[in-house]
Amino acid sequence: MKTLDDIALGYKTDKSSMWHNYTKLYALYFDPIRNEKLKILEIGVDKGYSVKAWKEYFPNAEITAIDIIDLKHLEEERVNIITGSQNDVNFLGQVNKDYGPFDIIIDDGSHHNDDMKCSFEYLFPLLKKGGLYIVEDLHACYWGKSHGTGEPVFIDLLKKLIDGVNSGGKSGTANIALDDEDGWYHQKKLAPMDWWEKNLEFIHLYRSIVFIKKYPPSEKDLYIEGHFPNYLTVGKTVPLKYYESYLKRKVKKIYRKIKYFLKKI
Repeated sequence: MKTLDDIALGYKTDKSSMWHNYTKLYALYFDPIRNEKLKILEIGVDKGYSVKAWKEYFPNAEITAIDIIDLKHLEEERVNIITGSQNDVNFLGQVNKDYGPFDIIIDDGSHHNDDMKCSFEYLFPLLKKGGLYIVEDLHACYWGKSHGTGEPVFIDLLKKLIDGVNSGGKSGTANIALDDEDGWYHQKKLAPMDWWEKNLEFIHLYRSIVFIKKYPPSEKDLYIEGHFPNYLTVGKTVPLKYYESYLKRKVKKIYRKIKYFLKKI
């Protein structure tokens, strides 16, 4: 089976080891889920090289790509090409409605700071739980007036997301399922977590590219849904033991509440 870099080199996309060398990083996250039935959105089409590479690499995925230029002629089976701007939230919302929600979103578009920030802030909340949002060519954020990329506001946003990944200091556990039981959180009587603090699992920042992951479904959500979906993480399938551990914690919590109530009466 061809590697992602083999495929990227074959299509001459600049993601390959001959140019930006992003494929070695993509493979870390994508190889375990390569055969899943995914919905992928790529912002930026250009000559369509990367879209073709994604189609071959992900044999069961549906690829949707957007570009400000009409490139509809590049459409093919499992590939949708939509014309519109990445800073138009109405357009992005329609794309998500028609072709999403997406498991993976890749921004290889204008590289303008305001565009990158707009797309991320609008699309990340719409990303499937456990999904990945990737932004390429971060070096362009610093080019400013010489290349029309504007002030590096997207880099500032990434720095701010570090606060979100760390839950703003409002929890002292690395397991989101234990947040409600975290003694530190209750002892300090801190403000409730905001949406970003609750939903950012990690931000992996490499040279010129960032991978931002949304938390997978909670154990509670998975138990209610009654099935074992795959999601994008190192161990992609949720083991049964996590359901069992959730139920055990739930029973213990109820028992403590009953015990406390009986002491009061």
